[in-house]
Amino acid sequence: PYLTGTKQIVISTQLNIPTSTISDIIKKYKETSSTEPKQYPEKPKKPKERDT
Repeated sequence: PYLTGTKQIVISTQLNIPTSTISDIIKKYKETSSTEPKQYPEKPKKPKERDT
């Protein structure tokens, strides 16, 4: 809807989420051409300590 000229407030109302969230998503899209979250490498799992 944003790319067709719909205002952020209208999108916010339709989706029932804060306007600031819409603004952040649009900003991210303009910077990266994607709305997917950044992928972080998985942290190595710590070995579990066993009770002895």
